[in-house]
Amino acid sequence: MGMLRRTLLLAAVSAYLAYQPGRATAQEFPSRPIAVVVPSGAGGLSDTLARPVVNKAKTYLDATYIVENKPGASGIIAAFAVQRAEPDGYTLLLANGTSNGAAEALVKNPPYASAKDFIPVAFVGETQFALVASKSLPVSNGTELLEYARKNPGKLSYGTFGQGSAGHLFAEIMAKSNGAQIVHVPFKNEADVAQAIIGGEIELGMLVSSKTFVDQGQVKLIGVTSPSGTSAYTGRPTPAREA
Repeated sequence: MGMLRRTLLLAAVSAYLAYQPGRATAQEFPSRPIAVVVPSGAGGLSDTLARPVVNKAKTYLDATYIVENKPGASGIIAAFAVQRAEPDGYTLLLANGTSNGAAEALVKNPPYASAKDFIPVAFVGETQFALVASKSLPVSNGTELLEYARKNPGKLSYGTFGQGSAGHLFAEIMAKSNGAQIVHVPFKNEADVAQAIIGGEIELGMLVSSKTFVDQGQVKLIGVTSPSGTSAYTGRPTPAREA
């Protein structure tokens, strides 16, 4: 299975004031703080990425940037907030493949259309997911996990940061293509998923920001979604490929 990744993009509702005839001149922009809306809670992946992006942006445009956390609904809450904002360049969205891709396609009557309502500003980066498990789960790799899941249909549950998120889609594809039944439990952000695994509420989770939890021995790594691996976990195969 190819790498399932989240492509992160900084997007604005509309062009900057310099391109808004009759509103203001380019020299007047910015005259107030610029909001950068992220579809995760504090400490989540988007939040963690937004802050260095904002610091770098200051070197190109001298402005005050405010990071606003709007987690929930697989990023739809954040994206919709930006879509409804005044199209004056003062509201930006750290979008991803879930908020402006999968979630939009899976939700009936989505409140926005990414191709029409947002303008790309800058590509930020891409990420891979890690499938992690509770330390008490008697498996250590993808093959053992799927075998265990097939023998215990519906008894395992996994968490992601939202219905329709990239992690949700990958886990469902992996399970269904291997004849396994694993219950999905959506959370608002990755930190909640990790804590649910550590606390014994769920057995599995699809995380991007997983290395700290793995290194501290709080969860165990089953595999990563990149077929070529990742520098964070050298040599670890994908769960689907193992199976």
